[in-house]
Amino acid sequence: MPPASELNEPISTSRGNGGLPEISARLPGRMTPKELEDWRASVKHIQDCHYDAAASLSWQHYATGIPLVILSAVSASSLVTDADILAMFGSYAKLVASGLALLVTVLAAIQAFLGFEKRSGLHYKAGAQYGALKREIDLYKENHDGKWLSDVAEKWDALTTGSPIIPLRIWRRNSKPSPHRDQLAELSAQAASRAA
Repeated sequence: MPPASELNEPISTSRGNGGLPEISARLPGRMTPKELEDWRASVKHIQDCHYDAAASLSWQHYATGIPLVILSAVSASSLVTDADILAMFGSYAKLVASGLALLVTVLAAIQAFLGFEKRSGLHYKAGAQYGALKREIDLYKENHDGKWLSDVAEKWDALTTGSPIIPLRIWRRNSKPSPHRDQLAELSAQAASRAA
């Protein structure tokens, strides 16, 4: 464990956040091919995590939405409210009807409160933006323009602060050995604590 004095120091990155590899000691535009590949790998990892989060949230949306629609239809149908059925099954029919109504209410509340569909769209958009950033890094490999490097760093910072937080379980599931994985995880945790 690092000494207590190091625990309060900010993460050493070129821009202060975003998980960018440290380049403050070098002039922009003088990155080695290995450092560029590290940047690309980090951006690709974040992109994959956002796409995975979007897919997971989309699945959760359908997993609560489809039963909600079916149960709403059943509870509103004449089967539950038919007087003959109520007379035949007595209090059991009323109990089933009440249970269905409660289940429909709970599922609707879960869908409304957690906003699976909206959050899925935000993660998908963030994944696409990180994909564009990854393509810019690929272009940089061919065109070594120093101004470009600071532009990419600024875009990465903007994406980091403007993107939804990647759930920790998805981050861990997609984690690959990366020189900046720990920095990115810590930044994600810091963003989560700021959002809370």
